Amino acid sequence: MHDNDGINGGGFNPLGSGHTAGIYIAGGATTMHFGHLVLSGNNTRPANGGGLRNLANQGGARFFSLGYSLSDGPAAPYNVATDIASTDPMLGSRDPIGNSVSLPPLTGSPVISAGDPAYNRCASRDQRGGQRVVGTIDIGAHEVNLDPPLPQIVSILWRGSSSVGVVVEGQPGTFWRLESSYDLTGWTLEEFFLCEGTDEIRVRLPFLYDGGHGFFRIVRP
Repeated sequence: MHDNDGINGGGFNPLGSGHTAGIYIAGGATTMHFGHLVLSGNNTRPANGGGLRNLANQGGARFFSLGYSLSDGPAAPYNVATDIASTDPMLGSRDPIGNSVSLPPLTGSPVISAGDPAYNRCASRDQRGGQRVVGTIDIGAHEVNLDPPLPQIVSILWRGSSSVGVVVEGQPGTFWRLESSYDLTGWTLEEFFLCEGTDEIRVRLPFLYDGGHGFFRIVRP
């Protein structure tokens, strides 16, 4: 949960009162358990003091850390040995690839491979729909896969007037960039695609309209 503003209600706030920008809970019987969570850059509204505030509780409500979370704010309630406090998660710009917009960890980010090595209760895919566990799971919703093997083109199914259909095989849960070119010097993005193991994809080659030739390639996003 990153870069929310308490003036606009914050990130997760059941009361809708804008008390905090990250997560706000209230009530003596309320307990929130969290783990493998990134909280950073959340600022509360000026009426509540302003400044960085990722978590806030009131009226006896409690946060309970399950470990392996990171905050760029103070340690409490990040009080488990595997939690990381007062640390910049080093997140990149908004990444539109996949099921929803996410913030990819940059190279060298402290969240990469910093999750629980024995964690096996997660979904098989991350926020984008990509592979969830690559080596040791990352902290946060976006799993980094730094060096997956390139998909291989195994056959051409058909050729039309402006496109071709091809079958590719690659590592399931990895994202790729499909590009086309007329002369192998300038490349145009056609689409991003998620590899599911064996996939049939359509490659648009507008250069074929006038009887010319075209090239395409699959590269890392």
